[in-house]
Amino acid sequence: MTTRKPLRAKLATSVSKGAAALSRATGRGDGSVIGGRLGLMIDPNLLAHLANGRQIALISGTNGKTTTTRLATAAMGVLGSVATNSYGANMPTGHTSALAKAGDTPYAVLETDEHYLPQVLDATQPRVVALLNLSRDQLDRAKEVAMMAQLWRDTLRGRHVRLVANADDPMVVWAAAESNQVTWVAAGQRWHDDSWVCPECGGAIARAGVTMAAPASAPTPESVPGRSGQGPQAGPPAGPPAGYPGAPGMPPGGQAWPEAPAQAPGAPSAWPPPPGGSPWAPQGAAGAAPNSAQPGYGAQPGYGAQPDHGTQPGQPGYDQHAGYNQQPGYAGQPGYPAQPGYPAQGDYPGQGGYPGQGYPDQGYQGQGQAHPGNPSPGAGQAPGATPPGGVPPHGGTTPPARPSALTGSTLIMPAIEPHAAGEPTLGTTGQTPVDVGPQPLADSGPNAPDADWYCTNCSLRRPTPQWSVDNDAVVDPRGYRHRVRLQLPGRVNRANAATALAVAAEFGVPPAEAAPRLAEVASIAGRYAQVERDGRVVRLLLAKNPAGWLEAFDMADPAPTLLSINARDPDGLDTSWLFDVDFSPLAGRHVLISGDRAFDLAVRLEVNGLSFTHVRSFAQALASVPPGRLEVIANYSAFQDIRAELNRVN
Repeated sequence: MTTRKPLRAKLATSVSKGAAALSRATGRGDGSVIGGRLGLMIDPNLLAHLANGRQIALISGTNGKTTTTRLATAAMGVLGSVATNSYGANMPTGHTSALAKAGDTPYAVLETDEHYLPQVLDATQPRVVALLNLSRDQLDRAKEVAMMAQLWRDTLRGRHVRLVANADDPMVVWAAAESNQVTWVAAGQRWHDDSWVCPECGGAIARAGVTMAAPASAPTPESVPGRSGQGPQAGPPAGPPAGYPGAPGMPPGGQAWPEAPAQAPGAPSAWPPPPGGSPWAPQGAAGAAPNSAQPGYGAQPGYGAQPDHGTQPGQPGYDQHAGYNQQPGYAGQPGYPAQPGYPAQGDYPGQGGYPGQGYPDQGYQGQGQAHPGNPSPGAGQAPGATPPGGVPPHGGTTPPARPSALTGSTLIMPAIEPHAAGEPTLGTTGQTPVDVGPQPLADSGPNAPDADWYCTNCSLRRPTPQWSVDNDAVVDPRGYRHRVRLQLPGRVNRANAATALAVAAEFGVPPAEAAPRLAEVASIAGRYAQVERDGRVVRLLLAKNPAGWLEAFDMADPAPTLLSINARDPDGLDTSWLFDVDFSPLAGRHVLISGDRAFDLAVRLEVNGLSFTHVRSFAQALASVPPGRLEVIANYSAFQDIRAELNRVN
């Protein structure tokens, strides 16, 4: 890849590379930020100039960005040299420094901070964007999760870019909903506490295997502060949305969901994909899954919303009172709606929704509309009853049947057939066929990270994933299983591998060729690194927020464990998130705590009833445990402190 750059861009590139090299040579750092900062000072458009002519993938989300970026870079190495910001400098300065250092490479995979996604999209014009997950993080600087999902949704609306998105995160699904170029990955979601409320309508998200208790009685609109005697100015539609089960003119079960394309025996291979296209069947308007492409109640103007409130009529947004403050709370419970709105964002204090309005198809009294898929509005149903062919009441565990052209929850995948001479063989590794057979279409069952979910109030629900994880294998859209032998621990990293393979596939890389390369990734900027020190085998795990800690507990062996917490600028200054983390998985282990905010952590562990030992340094922690394994789980700056004591292990 060679493109002509303006003279200013050439000068800025040279300065960027030189500053980064000097930083590394003097031991001040890896140069991944300072080079880009100086380059952008000379040429504010340097990132766009460096991105011009490259085919780029952006990887964004709250957790897993750095690991997925490294895995995707390895997978795309099949094509040749790939530029990447491998040390996690995920803002425009880091991207600029990485591209300047890489020189003229035809491809780039860039980890991107979720807040900077709009800016980086504009500058780099990527071919693919991977959306991993959204959850609470650095509460004193980051947006609320729903606001971040709205930012993504607004950014992606009308963009001609292929999305690779997590089907198991309702916030991600909603953010990607308006695109007709989405490849869905069953990447899983262990942390649910930021996605119980539907971002489209404010209704409750139900998950397979999770029981949601219904209130004994629901308050009336008159009992809501500030709403006495007022009826709704606009209500839910009188029937199921067009194009969904029960809608006029629709066949029973509604429109079919897009399924993974099957290859007929002897048919030409899907590789390589057509120029500029995807190797998978497009999800255009006609083939889009009825999970979120249609607007739900939240797409209607809020009660009393006017165009001069700052948003356009018909679009959900805080200024229009759509979403959290106008719809019923957790299926009739007076949760969010009973609270004042967000005055700084245009809502009126006290103007909560109608938490007692309820929905008859869930066994409540009052007004309401049947859930999509339930042809009956539920009038006259006994409390707790399930309408025929409809949704069980809250407290049940079975989600509505996913509309499909097939019966049941299994998609029949193609068997391996001989390929024509000289044709690329998808689903093989060398000369050994990859095992293939019927694969699960929906999820791995109740309470699994990829369990089915749906909104109890509108049409938002889990889309059918084209890529999924099956134990130690990744299943591609055609049903072929590709075994991934990772050096990285945990299911979450197998899910990251699935996303990486899906990203590489959008560039024409066959999964069978990409999968073996993932085994080359052993650690990422110290994450998962194992170091022997004084007879102890130390493994480093990074956890920056509640979702990350939950995954770290799964990865850690039942061995002595050091927890280290700081609250510096890179970590966020607010440590209240510690009370969102359940530390009970550490029960029975020898737990040590350290870091600037060790006493905050001590209080949290006391609440969990866990015993622990406070140590003042990493050296003291090593001396406090017997020879063998020591697991270290730390947030960002604490992780870097310990990594420095281990000679900045990578």
